[in-house]
Amino acid sequence: MTKATWIVNGIGPVDYQLSHDFTTGTSRYQLAGYRFRGVLIVTPWFGLHPYAWNASSPLRLDTDHLAVILGDGPAERPNLPVASEVYRHRPDRPVLNGVQLTGATIVSINDAMSCGTGPVPRHLLKLELGREREPHGIHRVPRATADRMAAIIAATARSWRNLHVDVGDRLRAAAARHLTAQWLELVSDELADLSTARRALAAREDRLDRSYKTFAPLLRELLQKPSAASNAT
Repeated sequence: MTKATWIVNGIGPVDYQLSHDFTTGTSRYQLAGYRFRGVLIVTPWFGLHPYAWNASSPLRLDTDHLAVILGDGPAERPNLPVASEVYRHRPDRPVLNGVQLTGATIVSINDAMSCGTGPVPRHLLKLELGREREPHGIHRVPRATADRMAAIIAATARSWRNLHVDVGDRLRAAAARHLTAQWLELVSDELADLSTARRALAAREDRLDRSYKTFAPLLRELLQKPSAASNAT
């Protein structure tokens, strides 16, 4: 476990403890500063499935993006609605100025590096954060709070980028393996669902075919018989 301190613009000193999970490719940042505490989970972000990995080169692992999820736990998808139950029930979500935050984002490492310790331009972080307000659920946080949290996330991304190259490579490879396993499981489930649907469709087609073969001759016979009215004439 690594322990150190950042100076974050608008926040001041932020102490952090960093640990890695080389099975899933995630990094856990436990943070604490003036009127701020919480956990961020960081993992290399390749996209939702291998088709999105660097366009024409799906096996390249030098992604420039990180998924950052607020609160402890597994690295869930970072592009769900901010009010998603997936985010709302994570423990140790960041608390900033007394406001507990929920959400996730995808951040460009190069963008985070370019802004240094200065203010983080809003376009660099598509950050949608919420706060829990009972009984009305999730509400968006004030812009100033979101900007401070964005500065913390940018500092986290810079820290991740400055890891030893071997550590970064191991985390990328582990994240890619983990994502691939999830994707293969998803595809296998969808294929199983399609197979079940095909069997159900085939059974329905068989029932309709048997019904047609049973009733079509009878209907043709009825159509060919003269009606009672025509017999009367």
